[in-house]
Amino acid sequence: MPFYLGSNLIRTKDRLANSSGKWSPNLNKAAMQNVTGYHYSTFDNAAITGFHAASNGSGVQIAGTTGAITFTSGKTYKISFVCSAITGTAPIYQPETADPSVGSLLSGATTQTAVAGANNYSFTATQTVTVGSVAFGNVNTTTDYTISDFSVVEALSP
Repeated sequence: MPFYLGSNLIRTKDRLANSSGKWSPNLNKAAMQNVTGYHYSTFDNAAITGFHAASNGSGVQIAGTTGAITFTSGKTYKISFVCSAITGTAPIYQPETADPSVGSLLSGATTQTAVAGANNYSFTATQTVTVGSVAFGNVNTTTDYTISDFSVVEALSP
């Protein structure tokens, strides 16, 4: 059961609530993956809520959720996570139309650059996909970072 305290955000298990509405449970149901063919040289601690990745800067590196998230046109979603221990270049991230190995940017969303600390990005999808994902990536840059407390949630009607 969510709790409301003014405009403060309160987290109860994986259900989020805020003063402007309610959020669904986490839509990501599988451990994060290091994408074959575009993998980080180091990838460990993979879980539903995050991972650790590092790269020597050679080529394109992609990690993220599996292609199992449904994004529905006209609905609003929020991607939230904590990015820590960034050494080198911070990763970019974006919701995608399919598994990160073959997906492209979901219509209605934009590519974001992770910052150290809390990251919260809301968007309204303008296309519907049933095999969506969230991808994190670096291109020809040295990096080392950790993602934790990851979730993708849908805004629910009050």
